[in-house]
Amino acid sequence: MNDNFMQHQQQNLHAEVARRNAEEARRRHALDEQRRGLEQQREEQRREIANDPGVRRFLQEADERQQRQEAAREAERADNEARLAASEAAALEREKDYQRSLWTLNGRSEASFEEAWPSILARQQAEATEAANARRERLRQEDGIF
Repeated sequence: MNDNFMQHQQQNLHAEVARRNAEEARRRHALDEQRRGLEQQREEQRREIANDPGVRRFLQEADERQQRQEAAREAERADNEARLAASEAAALEREKDYQRSLWTLNGRSEASFEEAWPSILARQQAEATEAANARRERLRQEDGIF
């Protein structure tokens, strides 16, 4: 009798586990169906919104505004580069005039200066590059960047 009772209890337990598993599977299936339905509904809403003339006009205006802003920034950058190049050219011309004055004050001819100017300029640029690199290195060390 005890074995029959145990066997009956075990069968009941297995049946209950099977029932609960089936119930859980149905619940998961229903939730998956609900999720798929919601995703489909969201996709339909996205399509409706994308096809709405007001939304399309708003997005097109936003794109045009962004393109105008980018074009304005590019024009400003080009203008700044042109001003910088003009400023650098003027500074170089002033430096050349200054060096020419020093050259001729020392009794040398302007013709010899014109011949020497490229090497003078190269030396000055090398010195400026070396000084800039030294400054960068010093700042890196001060900031602890290695």
